[in-house]
Amino acid sequence: MYPDQDVFHLAEVTGFLKLAIRYFAAIDNLELAENRLEMLKAVAPDHHDTDHAELFVMPLRLKEASKRWEKEKEQQIVPTPVKSNLATNKKDAPQFNHPEIASLYHYGLRIPHSILRDILALPRQTLIADLEMVLQNSIGRFDYFTELGYDEETNSFLLHALFLLKELNAVESLPMIFSVLASDYDYLAFLLGDHKTESVWQCLYSLCFNHPEALAVFLKTPGIDTFSKSGASEALCQMVLHHPEKREEIAVIYSEVFTIFSNATPEDNLIDSEFLGLAICDTIDCGLEELLPVIQILYEKGYVSPGICGDFKAVDKAFCKRNVYTVFELYDHVLNTWHGYNEGKDESSESRFIPIQPVISEKIGRNDNCPCGSGKKYKKCCGK
Repeated sequence: MYPDQDVFHLAEVTGFLKLAIRYFAAIDNLELAENRLEMLKAVAPDHHDTDHAELFVMPLRLKEASKRWEKEKEQQIVPTPVKSNLATNKKDAPQFNHPEIASLYHYGLRIPHSILRDILALPRQTLIADLEMVLQNSIGRFDYFTELGYDEETNSFLLHALFLLKELNAVESLPMIFSVLASDYDYLAFLLGDHKTESVWQCLYSLCFNHPEALAVFLKTPGIDTFSKSGASEALCQMVLHHPEKREEIAVIYSEVFTIFSNATPEDNLIDSEFLGLAICDTIDCGLEELLPVIQILYEKGYVSPGICGDFKAVDKAFCKRNVYTVFELYDHVLNTWHGYNEGKDESSESRFIPIQPVISEKIGRNDNCPCGSGKKYKKCCGK
């Protein structure tokens, strides 16, 4: 437009790029809109035109994310849950060895610690039998509880039982716990909700620490709910993070699990594209880069949901990012990538550090799609 002009005022550049971004957003060309926005952020990251231009792009990001979600939903491979055969029409509470167990049906997570201490002080063998009865009762009277409707104060008994079994290190209860976690989506969503991924893994971590092969068996079982399996994978990941000496053992387990999934077909009722995405994120978190070959096979077969951790190229790049920097690279990395350090470095005025500002947003479900439009789960995107 200006072939004879070599120098431009910053406002000319930002104004032109903002207009280009608005145009490309209007014709639904997200790629070129993002390209121009990247240019704008490079030359004027704090300019009001940059902030304004991003507002043009956001609706298109969300529109494209919606298309990706719909496409992924069509291509998603989900196992058919194997429903428990323990369900009955029972309405009466079971007869416990210890009357104190009834308290678990009347308190939510604000249950007084004194009650928990009194329960934990009961004889171990009969207490574990009672807590297992709570687990079984949660399935046997599930219809009864759903008819009553959900109330945190009266429907936290299953979570209480799991937490108490963890505290008792009741490894002998693992078969019953896995039986509960193998139940269908409606049961797990009603009684555990987000605790499936945010809390239950801690129980599995403690009880399976010396028996991680039990988690492997669970992960290789057909028809298990996505987020029940995700909790088991999180437990394995945390074992590596807290006890690096278990890294090789856990890597072998993940390799076996991924290999079995890669050799399976949808008819086997095992493949779960969303779970595989979540599990791959776990392997990235604990740095198991030796799993990349089998992860690549899973991607090539279309068994991994890209909305969790991106395509294989993104996964490969994520593993590479875990490399430890040299001392000079560490300085450069912070100065060039951290917000605040690289702001206004081309300006004539003396640069100064700008503290990061907190972001406040509405409550979002950990397993919901991220509202930023990335197409990833909130817990694996902005929720981090």
